[in-house]
Amino acid sequence: MIEQREEISSQEQWVGQPAAEIVRKIVEANPQISKITVVQYCCLYSSNYDSEIEEETPGELGWEVFEQMSRKAVLGNFIYFTIANALDLQNDDLGGYGGYAVGVASKVELDSGKKAQIPMLDFYIRQTPEHLEILKKRLSENNFPPGFIVNSGGSYHYWGIQLLGPREWLNWLKRISAKESPIFEMIDHRWVERSLNSRCGYLRIAPSDNKKQPKIEALI
Repeated sequence: MIEQREEISSQEQWVGQPAAEIVRKIVEANPQISKITVVQYCCLYSSNYDSEIEEETPGELGWEVFEQMSRKAVLGNFIYFTIANALDLQNDDLGGYGGYAVGVASKVELDSGKKAQIPMLDFYIRQTPEHLEILKKRLSENNFPPGFIVNSGGSYHYWGIQLLGPREWLNWLKRISAKESPIFEMIDHRWVERSLNSRCGYLRIAPSDNKKQPKIEALI
């Protein structure tokens, strides 16, 4: 695990904040980060949550780079301008959001030129108070890196604060998605498969056609 400077403060400060604030926190807590990547991807949903489908276009890996942002730009709140620009382009070109979403890639660039990974995970459980409590308990009891649980609009996302090296991230994602994992039945395994295949995950940080703004639900 790559060394990082600080952990998360109180629940009250964070709950209800937009997911973009997590990106700022990660960059702030890891001074070796030089760039993060904002992506666009096609995300088509049916009205039935149980038959939700995410298409793996555009881009060869299911997503395309919208903008690479410097550390200074992220800490200066320019991430909100980037999100607004991406959403404006979607509206102009496609009407509505056209099935497209805006997210942040797990892979980040360091000052050294090397790459590291933000621990991320997409869940596939219905959003209920009971499920949230179970999720918090299992993540905490199984030594997940400190981070955030996000209300994604239908289920939950996990963002870790402490960076992982590329191989460490790969092993971590394989381990937590294995059948022996205590969260195996809660994970969106399509998301895991895409992330492993492309060696990079991504999570949404803005509203899409039928999904609200992702917001922080809890800290672990």
